[in-house]
Amino acid sequence: MDMFFVLSGFLIASLVVRERQGTGRLDLRNFYVRRLRRLTPALLLVIAAMGIYGLVAASPGELERLRVQGLWTLGWMANWRFIIDGTSYTDFVAGVSPLRHMWSLAIEEQFYLLFPLLVMVLAAARLGGSTGLRTRLLVVASAGAVASAVWMAVVHHGSATIERAYFGTDTRAHGLLIGVALGALLVGRPPVDGRAAVVLRAVVVPAVAVLVVLFAVAAEGAAWMYRGGFVVMAVATAVIIASVGASSWLASVLGARPLVGLGIISYGVYLWHWPVITILDSQALGLSGFALAMAQVAITLGCALVSYVVVERPVRSGALGRLLGPVSVAAAPLGIAAAAAVLVFGTQMPTVASSTSDQQLATAPASSAANGAALAGPADCRAGRRRAGRRQGRLLRCRWSSPETPWPIRWPVDRWGRVRLRSRRGSRHRAPLTPVRSGCSASPDPSAPTCRAG
Repeated sequence: MDMFFVLSGFLIASLVVRERQGTGRLDLRNFYVRRLRRLTPALLLVIAAMGIYGLVAASPGELERLRVQGLWTLGWMANWRFIIDGTSYTDFVAGVSPLRHMWSLAIEEQFYLLFPLLVMVLAAARLGGSTGLRTRLLVVASAGAVASAVWMAVVHHGSATIERAYFGTDTRAHGLLIGVALGALLVGRPPVDGRAAVVLRAVVVPAVAVLVVLFAVAAEGAAWMYRGGFVVMAVATAVIIASVGASSWLASVLGARPLVGLGIISYGVYLWHWPVITILDSQALGLSGFALAMAQVAITLGCALVSYVVVERPVRSGALGRLLGPVSVAAAPLGIAAAAAVLVFGTQMPTVASSTSDQQLATAPASSAANGAALAGPADCRAGRRRAGRRQGRLLRCRWSSPETPWPIRWPVDRWGRVRLRSRRGSRHRAPLTPVRSGCSASPDPSAPTCRAG
């Protein structure tokens, strides 16, 4: 995502500086409306689709997480929710979230919200007109990028997990700010000739080679990525962007029609690729290997193309304004409310019926080959029956006594009394449950005595 952060920072900074130079002012309302038209319609489509997925196909263990993460995504704060959740652990328990990729969109949205305000503050200093604004923006963005990169290394060194350093807006801002610095320097016009062009022609090939190597060896958990690796990737991307005008072969490659077409629907591809990969896996499609990858690529491109033709392009061209007139100003809040309603309705937790007799308790298996980790027994599990939807059957509401899972976790149980666990890769496994009397402590040790229900 660092490549896209740099590109976004470059494009937005170039747009804002050019507007300021041309008109002497910055129209905040117009800027925010354009960003809403660009980002919101396709995002609402994906959120509504997640609500439908929760209603018809998601396992009960996914529902609450899907609802909460979807609502935070609509609020442009998904990355901070992933930090709160401890996403690596929740992915381990309930499978990888289909909304996990929304962290980067949240960071970009926060950047779009704050960056124009920063430009207005810098412009208010009135030191040297528009040229002075570019200089100040270049200095501030460069200093901010250095500070963000150093802060990422500090946070990663002092944290037991990578979530804070990986998902934080402050720790990932250096990619956007490097793009902003480049935009303030070039204002969207990469050099075509002159000394700068000669230098760029000499460094563009090494920059491409650096990106290729990083793609091959980099991993999000590698410590060296947080101690300069992400910064190197961002700088290499900035060099490539600046070299488009000076390097004829690079311009030819990036100008190829397939890449141009992919660029047009790239936002939709970004939104749909991760839900397709996590939901339509080998178990869902009955495919594996190359055939599975090609099917997922085809489905992603199809969803992105439909989204662009049916939703994104009409909204960006003003179709809602022509259709609804003045009422169209309410389209964004109404659309967000509608998508949130679909998400909440589709991800409601099953109702659990209470029994007047002694509550039935159950112990989870001490260990499972599904996830390779021991699970402590629940301190309080109540059995019930869900009577609607495809997931009919018994459901357990458990509060685990293990310190690793201090929150309620709900497991689906089939009619033979076997709990279905979802592994990290999404495959489901079954293991038997042991009923015990109410008030008896459940033990993960098979040799320990238990109070069985009479």
